[in-house]
Amino acid sequence: MYYSTHLVAGATAGFVAKDPVEGFVLGVVTHIVLDMIPHHDHESVVNCFLDIAAGTAVFLFAVIFFRPDLRILWGALGGVLPDIEIPLHHFGLLSRRLFPSHTGCLPHLRTTRGRGLVVQCLVIILGLWILI
Repeated sequence: MYYSTHLVAGATAGFVAKDPVEGFVLGVVTHIVLDMIPHHDHESVVNCFLDIAAGTAVFLFAVIFFRPDLRILWGALGGVLPDIEIPLHHFGLLSRRLFPSHTGCLPHLRTTRGRGLVVQCLVIILGLWILI
């Protein structure tokens, strides 16, 4: 899944949590669930960085001005944090991946770019609908 998708799903999980710790845990759970849904991942580092920059900027603007809530911030962090190991592993800073859906312990299902984009747009729209 794209960074923005994990970010919104984690934030939505944080929104329904009782406290920031539960929000973080639920955010991590959304990461696992989303990785198991057939999806498309970025194919270039440039697209990934653009997704991270734009997603973070829009998210922080929305949270700061419309929903300043630590549960949402921690949920979002839990949703995106597991993917930090991917660039660390790619650039040789981490010898192996550890997160279950990145190691093969849990399925990390893939599909075509078009279908993956539709799935991710639906997740983002649903998450934003719940948050707003």
